[in-house]
Amino acid sequence: MVPGMITYYWFTPEKAGEYEILCAELCGVGHHAMRGFVTVDDETSYNEWLSEQITFKESIESASLNNIKFAEIK
Repeated sequence: MVPGMITYYWFTPEKAGEYEILCAELCGVGHHAMRGFVTVDDETSYNEWLSEQITFKESIESASLNNIKFAEIK
């Protein structure tokens, strides 16, 4: 995982909990500090969390109501 870059990893969740993830590539002097967390929930808890999240469409509509421009093409 490199800050500012999108990276992907796959895993098969077998047990609910919070797990630390570590950088799996030697990418520079900050390699030791490239850590993150992944949370594995049961399906019911995940669906509850998901229902509380706003959609991309809702975020765009909210931004347009507040006159926020994401990009301006000329």
